[in-house]
Amino acid sequence: MGRADTACVPHRTTLIISVALFATAIATVMIFAGGAAATGKHPRIWRQSKRQAEVTLLHATRALKRLDKRLIDPRTHLVRTNTRAVCTGVSQRVAGKYTGFRCLISYRKQRILVAYHVMGTDGAALKEIR
Repeated sequence: MGRADTACVPHRTTLIISVALFATAIATVMIFAGGAAATGKHPRIWRQSKRQAEVTLLHATRALKRLDKRLIDPRTHLVRTNTRAVCTGVSQRVAGKYTGFRCLISYRKQRILVAYHVMGTDGAALKEIR
């Protein structure tokens, strides 16, 4: 009985070492794979449809006030009635959505041309084009 136990010891040790090395390799791969995703190696690209961009612009009261105070009703501090936003996509189209737009905001005779870039779910960069 002593011989059988001593004969299995080298194989058992080899098996334990192999399992330990395999577990270490798996843990290393998972750490590096998780680290690449957490660092934002492939950041999400936010996109909006043309209509979403137009609606977002008309809801951005503060940004419109900075562009032209005549677009805002001084009594209600909201965007004036009949203010229109017409946007066209200027970036690559993916499923009918864009990351950048060129938009014309108009109220009566005031017309403002702006560049609109989607920055996230609730954010956007707005810059007047002259």
